[in-house]
Amino acid sequence: MFACRADRLPLSPVEARSIVLADGVTLEYGLVGSGRPLLLLTGYAMTREMWDSGFIRELALSRRVILMDNRGMGQTPLGDAAEVSITRMARDAVAVLEALDRGRADVLGWSMGGMIAQELALERPDMVCSLVLLASASDIAPLVPELERLNAMNSEEIRQAMFPPGWSAAHPEAYDRVMPRPRPPDMRVVAAQYTAMRQWTGTSGRLGDIRAPVLLLVGAEDRVCPPGASQAMYERLSGRADAPLALEVVAQGSHWMMHQFPEELARMVNAFLLAQHCAPAR
Repeated sequence: MFACRADRLPLSPVEARSIVLADGVTLEYGLVGSGRPLLLLTGYAMTREMWDSGFIRELALSRRVILMDNRGMGQTPLGDAAEVSITRMARDAVAVLEALDRGRADVLGWSMGGMIAQELALERPDMVCSLVLLASASDIAPLVPELERLNAMNSEEIRQAMFPPGWSAAHPEAYDRVMPRPRPPDMRVVAAQYTAMRQWTGTSGRLGDIRAPVLLLVGAEDRVCPPGASQAMYERLSGRADAPLALEVVAQGSHWMMHQFPEELARMVNAFLLAQHCAPAR
């Protein structure tokens, strides 16, 4: 597993925060930048340190970026009886937003984080201004074969699979953007997250109930959450009335395209969010 290089930290230091959830779990998160809040939800087996720092730096130039660890990841302990499910993690995200007392926020979810973001937008539409789904899906079943293939890889194999072969051959410097994560993950939590995804019923039949504007970002060469998954979400979301929707397929982008094109992706996110009005919470 890999994380962002220490020499690519955001322009401003990340302010560390924590909250104690209703079931006793202490959850760690960080804040950087100022402006309209943007909550970032990480992917499977990831921690908040694993966002590309160039991506965060660009977002934080005009936003209050909230970097959240899912329960059991990073410095957040799992606890003996803590539930790990997509819905539970969405409710944890609600707790973070409520603790900040920021009213409504834009929400960006990467991969599994996008699944969490969908559940958050469906359960608490009053808290979500706009939704960005980065390399995600609304149905887990088509993704299982590739997830199982990744789970069988060692760290070096994962590293080699991060970027499309042709692109990585032309950009060998890209691997300098990542380094071993600062502390090993709790493999109980990684296993629990995998089970949570496998047990997730998905949102394919409920996507039309999401009222927030939605931006779908996917890499043309993403093997984990391929473009077809985002296209399917786009088609299900397109029947909504008066709800802005956009789909962007990034040429040569992989599931880790955030490390390929960090500033460009951040600008795409910022442009979409800037075009959306965020009314105060009622």
